Amino acid sequence: MSPRSIDSLENLSLTELVGVVRGLMGEVERLRQENEKLMAALAAAKLENLKLKDEIRHLKGLPPRPPIKPSGMEKATDGRAAESSSQADASPPRRRGPGVSKLSIDRSVTLTASAPAGSRPKGCEEIIVQDIAFKPEVTLYRRERWATPDGRTVTADLPAGVVSGCGPHLIRLVLMLHFQGQMTCERIVTLLTAAGLSPRIKSGLDLGVAPRNAGFSRLGSAASPPARRQASSPPKR
Repeated sequence: MSPRSIDSLENLSLTELVGVVRGLMGEVERLRQENEKLMAALAAAKLENLKLKDEIRHLKGLPPRPPIKPSGMEKATDGRAAESSSQADASPPRRRGPGVSKLSIDRSVTLTASAPAGSRPKGCEEIIVQDIAFKPEVTLYRRERWATPDGRTVTADLPAGVVSGCGPHLIRLVLMLHFQGQMTCERIVTLLTAAGLSPRIKSGLDLGVAPRNAGFSRLGSAASPPARRQASSPPKR
């Protein structure tokens, strides 16, 4: 509009202004309908173009083109695409990062922040922290004992892997530290006693670990490699 027309609108009455607004609304509706028709014609032209390309590829003996999903900026042309987009919106957001989905959360801790007065909450920031707890676990097994009619005593068996007061995880840790970690026996005993185990665990490991591996000698002395036999050379004539 020109400045003169704006000035003329100020001089119009309320009834005339309502008529002008209705005329503008009708013009906007007409333009909207024309725009929808043009968009429909454009979508039909794109679909026809894709069909022609597929036919050309078929005539040339080329493999069919892969299906192209509609982007989020464009409207889906069928109900299936709209349904798939709604399902994608309803699915929970995935966490990025390798191996994060394989972890199982043992506990969740909420940390509070000392925010000044007038602050508004903005949710929580999640950080996954991996840690390992190295602590002793002492179990008291109460083994039932039964006296049979023939005078024998039947005692309940210990769980598999328990040997001479040492659990299977402890024996596995000692073997790993000794053979893979190249730790001496004295250092292993020092490590276990510092973690809270009784120094008497030394005698239990002597009986529980040494019979399983001949290379693991008595705790308290470093394991020495077996002496190699030197081939005797034939006597010189």
